[in-house]
Amino acid sequence: MRLFETIYRLLVGPTSFDSLPYEELHQRFPKAKRAVWEEFVRRLRRLVFQAALDNCRRKLPHASLEDVEERTSQIFAEFYPEFERGEGETLLLRFARVIRNILEDESFERIALRFYYHLPLYHLQDDQQRRFLAALFENGLATAPGKEFGADIADRFQVTLAEARAVLTKGKKRLDEIVKKDFSGEELRELSEGYLPDVEVA
Repeated sequence: MRLFETIYRLLVGPTSFDSLPYEELHQRFPKAKRAVWEEFVRRLRRLVFQAALDNCRRKLPHASLEDVEERTSQIFAEFYPEFERGEGETLLLRFARVIRNILEDESFERIALRFYYHLPLYHLQDDQQRRFLAALFENGLATAPGKEFGADIADRFQVTLAEARAVLTKGKKRLDEIVKKDFSGEELRELSEGYLPDVEVA
């Protein structure tokens, strides 16, 4: 957590869990285990589901959605004892190891870049930008054929397509600035297995 952001959050008061960076979310775990864990699962479940779906399709040709859900739940259950160990900054890195161990590298590769963009994503202070981009990253950008990302967001948040596009454009620009300015290149590479910094968000 950067010093400026820490001071900012202290000045503005308590922050809801859904806006906390992962390192700060991790710090809240000892005092609010259930709420923090549910928030962690909420953020990443759809993305992990996409990786589990890929794995089941390759390994279990006749797998059902129940099989995919079971594999997804297995990953979170496996990680839960590990959640509060280690540094908050390495939370996603440690979770990635569990995903790889259960689903193998190939399935994790399908979601890796969007998974690690969660690191800078929760440093966005604009709630709407963060929610819109998180909605894209949470499901691995799984959009119906022939439908653009902005249309999905417009439907989900009940805004016009023009409004969705505008928020996404501003959010992506700010996210790119955070990647370049708020993290050192070496730090981000270490925390993301080298996936970040990337040239662009999407």
